[in-house]
Amino acid sequence: MADFGYDVSDYCDVDPIFGTLEDFDCLVAEVTDLGMRLLIDLVPNHSSSEHEWFVDPRSSMDRIRGGFYHWRDPSQNGGPPNNWVSHFGGSAWTFDELTEQYYLHLFLPEQPDLNWNNPNVVKEFDNFPQILACKGC
Repeated sequence: MADFGYDVSDYCDVDPIFGTLEDFDCLVAEVTDLGMRLLIDLVPNHSSSEHEWFVDPRSSMDRIRGGFYHWRDPSQNGGPPNNWVSHFGGSAWTFDELTEQYYLHLFLPEQPDLNWNNPNVVKEFDNFPQILACKGC
């Protein structure tokens, strides 16, 4: 876990250190019984570098989901594509030896930025409000 959990590895599950989906459902039920609502902090800017959206295209070189992130070839000198700086300092680009490309992360290298220009990214996130509403959030 990097950045206190803001590196989301699965948008539809609970990190085991916090419990299970069943535990989450119980929490929502108890909060609802008390007349309150539970707010969920959704992180749409980036995922974890351990998320399947990031890992699968790298390992299989199947670029279908590779477009979920910002990948760029090295500059002519072999360095990052530009001089953008991460919010935490240092380059906003990390070289990935498997793909031989750089990926963008405005925060930590463990938090690759999602490419919201890709309609498939938008489609994936379109489901979350309904899922959470059904759970009572």
